[in-house]
Amino acid sequence: MKKYLFIDRDGTLVYEPEDYQVDALHKIKFLPRVIPALLKLQYHGFTLVMVSNQDGLGTESFPLDTFSPAHEFILNTLESQGINFEQVLICPHKPEDNCACRKPKLGLVQSYLNDKTWDRAHSYFIGDRDTDLQMAQNMGITGLRVGDSSDLDDEDGASLLEDSNITSPDSPFAHIKALNWDEIATKICIELDYDLQQERKQRQIQAEAAEALANREATAAKVTASGVMTGDATQAVDEIAAAAGIEDMGEAAAVVTEGTTATNTIATCHHCSRPELEPKGTKFAPSTHRVAVVERNTRETQISLRVDLDTVGGSSIHTGIGFFNHMLDQIATHAGFSLQVMVLGDLEVDGHHTIEDTAIALGTAIREALGDKRGIGRFGFVLPMDEVMAEVFATPNLDLCELSVQGKPEGATADSADDKTITVALDISGRPHVEFDFHADFTREDINGFDTQMVPHFFESLAVALGLTLHMKVTTGNAHHQVEALFKAFGRALRPAIKVISTELPSSKGTL
Repeated sequence: MKKYLFIDRDGTLVYEPEDYQVDALHKIKFLPRVIPALLKLQYHGFTLVMVSNQDGLGTESFPLDTFSPAHEFILNTLESQGINFEQVLICPHKPEDNCACRKPKLGLVQSYLNDKTWDRAHSYFIGDRDTDLQMAQNMGITGLRVGDSSDLDDEDGASLLEDSNITSPDSPFAHIKALNWDEIATKICIELDYDLQQERKQRQIQAEAAEALANREATAAKVTASGVMTGDATQAVDEIAAAAGIEDMGEAAAVVTEGTTATNTIATCHHCSRPELEPKGTKFAPSTHRVAVVERNTRETQISLRVDLDTVGGSSIHTGIGFFNHMLDQIATHAGFSLQVMVLGDLEVDGHHTIEDTAIALGTAIREALGDKRGIGRFGFVLPMDEVMAEVFATPNLDLCELSVQGKPEGATADSADDKTITVALDISGRPHVEFDFHADFTREDINGFDTQMVPHFFESLAVALGLTLHMKVTTGNAHHQVEALFKAFGRALRPAIKVISTELPSSKGTL
């Protein structure tokens, strides 16, 4: 189904001047990163429609001959970069005209609303004002507010804080936080991928149900050409259909009779299907693309996170804490996977909930993406950085998921010897090693809004969510280097641990 982005113009694509009229070329200033964001969204299958109120357009107060050159420049610039709009819908009326087409009224988009074939669940209205969010609500789609803290008092535009036309404290939409264009693109793409993953999981369950029934000769023999079933067969269908979440028994019977066909056309795992690669020498490729998407929403944070363990680069990370963004990128870069993160947290309180909940979401996503962990390397190593050295020894292990200060799982006994970590020490070029544990001090308490005491808490939260036995040490030195070395070392330790190096499960227990 077709997915739409209905997009406002002034204040959304370009900054809105203080007089609210983009009627000259020198007034045109595009919002940061709007072009790459729109290109990304088009690539993901979205069709763009511009919807704009232009007060008094065509009247003496706003002549067409001053509007048209600026408007055409905006459209031509976007088109030259590969961004195309299916339609450009403009209301020329003033509020006092009480027309039917001025946002948030629906006159401009009525033809779209009459069309029932497009995907409303995955379509959005994007704008800067409350009227845009109200428009989204009236259309039955999701509204997103564009903005950025750096835009609030831009010298070329109206102050969003002082402009009651944008929002007001008593507005029902005042709680909706503004996102910059990179954040909007990331949020939409993660949400789209999450929904697709949920659909794949449901199809997988139904396919497995169909396969199980198709393989039961006794059941299959009792399915007549007309689809009528005997008592035993019906009971089997009831059991499998319940597991598959199929409420209609006719649908369940249809799945059974299609059996083999359904299994051949639907992926048999929740990961995205990927053709299996031929192993060369001792190298092994995963037979599925290991991807997971996690949505975590609490009263304190709203998180959308996606990991792709078999794709390098292309990360997009937005947590509201710049240094934390940088640290998460270090993990993804050095672990060799792609990471998309969009976090809206209660930073007006502090960064604790944002950092902790992101760690939980990341650990959960990696655990889900690893699947049954067959063939993974499992273990990891040491990283030097300037005057400091960080050590990270990691073991993905679902049974050992509680972390003490020294990294040894509480309650571990001699029976767990098979699950102990293996240390691979690298040459650190003669730099001295000073043992560090989670009680050691960083040389600064804060790095650009990032509380350094959250570093051990981040890794403990991630380890518990991932099911990871984790040992970490860092030497003294520059606090930025201490923290960054730990995040880089974790990524480097994770890289061989998540890499598929065989077809065997790396445990003598037969499970991880």
